[in-house]
Amino acid sequence: RVPTLDPINNQTLEQNSSRLTLPLSGISSGSSSNQDIRIIPTSTNPELFQELFVAYESPDSEGSLIITPTAHKYGVARVMVTIENSGFDYDLDSLEDNITFTQTFDVAVAPNQDNGFSLVTHHEKLFVYETTIDSLPTNYQLSPLNVFSEPISGLRNRITAFSSNPSIIPHPLVHYSQLDVPTRVTYAPTIGSKGSLTISLQVNDGGLDNEFTTSNDNRQTVHQFEVRILEIISNQVPTILAKDDSENLYVNTQPIIYNQQQVPQVFFGSSVVGTDTSDSENALLLQPLGIDAEEPTHRLLTDETWRINGIFNSLQNVSSPVLDLSGREVPGTLNIVAVAGTYEINSVNNPTLIVRRSKTYTLNLNVAGHPFYLQTTGSGYQSANIYRSGFTGNGQTSGE
Repeated sequence: RVPTLDPINNQTLEQNSSRLTLPLSGISSGSSSNQDIRIIPTSTNPELFQELFVAYESPDSEGSLIITPTAHKYGVARVMVTIENSGFDYDLDSLEDNITFTQTFDVAVAPNQDNGFSLVTHHEKLFVYETTIDSLPTNYQLSPLNVFSEPISGLRNRITAFSSNPSIIPHPLVHYSQLDVPTRVTYAPTIGSKGSLTISLQVNDGGLDNEFTTSNDNRQTVHQFEVRILEIISNQVPTILAKDDSENLYVNTQPIIYNQQQVPQVFFGSSVVGTDTSDSENALLLQPLGIDAEEPTHRLLTDETWRINGIFNSLQNVSSPVLDLSGREVPGTLNIVAVAGTYEINSVNNPTLIVRRSKTYTLNLNVAGHPFYLQTTGSGYQSANIYRSGFTGNGQTSGE
């Protein structure tokens, strides 16, 4: 016959609470004979409990279930208490004829604000990409947080989500795995929308008893965060170049910074039109304003976080006009000036120079604030690669 065990009520414990002893009653083998009995508890969330065991001696009709929450943990677990008799052979170790019965109940460990848990950092600003007519709408997910800005961890919470501008992003949708147990919040920009707005999440919980009906201990808070929609300029996997409604640039939602200021798309007389990571270094691709060019003409080097450390030390050509000096028997003076984002030689913007061996070339420098160097490699200024043989002007900003 099936063994018996009385039902066990759902339990709510406070985070970091001490050991709880629950009485177990109605224990029997289900038979008039004195079959041996054992009782084993299991849980769907073992990490939630430091202790979970049964104190029982067969064939008593009563026992105890011992529960101690793990320090600083909270959440919900389903506990299964399984009673097993020894079957027809009266031997618990021979499992073939043993018969089991299980009682199930829930244990909720509610967070306590007075106990030292570690807060997670809530998003204060999120960047999302625009939704276009040619693309499928994309949902952006934010894990819901409780009244203490911690993950909800399966506890009961009611969330109401609001958008400050539903025409840009409609009111977010809250998803629930079961009644009052939210799993995520999703929201998506409308097609062609731009700008920024605020998302508000009003969170209510059931307090320390995890029950909404007992409102005297229920708690409420509102989480808010800014959402800014980015317009995609270039999508070159794995990098996405985009700008916000103020024309400021981002790569993979990381702001591009120069001199502690965010960089706009129009920068030093050029427009930033793409990115390049092909040479194991990050670079922005630029097209000069007012020049009819189908492809970018310059690369502006950045560090791994897309921060520009120096314009003249990092700007180099992707393609450039050729200034061929090799045919001259007596080369004249090369006039070099600094203009926005580049050097100009004999009125030619960043040319490729072709020179003749054994001839002398005189450079007339007018590059205040931007010391001029010759070096053996490109990719920006590198002191180890300065070329000094037969050249005496390294580091100068004026003169011949």
